[in-house]
Amino acid sequence: SFFDLDNEYIIGQRDKIEYIGCKTSGESCMNYLPEINNCFRESERFYRARDFNRAIDALEKAYKKAGELNDPHCLKCSLFFKVTVVQSLESMHIKLGKMPKGLFSSERYQTCYIKADELLKKMRAPKEVKPAFTVVKKSSALQPAYTL
Repeated sequence: SFFDLDNEYIIGQRDKIEYIGCKTSGESCMNYLPEINNCFRESERFYRARDFNRAIDALEKAYKKAGELNDPHCLKCSLFFKVTVVQSLESMHIKLGKMPKGLFSSERYQTCYIKADELLKKMRAPKEVKPAFTVVKKSSALQPAYTL
């Protein structure tokens, strides 16, 4: 039944992201994947308990953990993990946006909605890549091309 499957996911028998295989070694991915799945599980538990701040924090922790995966062979895996976190956060953001609306609305979840919105903007923001080299300017005066 649906409840049993969902219950298995929450108590730790099923993972949000399952490892199927890797064309490269996959060892780096396997070091980070259990922690990322634990963060997803934790976020889901907090979400069901309506502790949205902690659910958002758990997703942020999963995103940061996926960002730590720096092995050049695992960049696709890292990107996949990040996209999965962003999709989960987007889903939560949409649900939080619908909560305060209605006949008996209260602004109770507005702070969580704003927190999720700011985190999504931060995650979606393009990263500035700085060059590995630096240019050192010795003087502002023109230098001769030759000397006598």
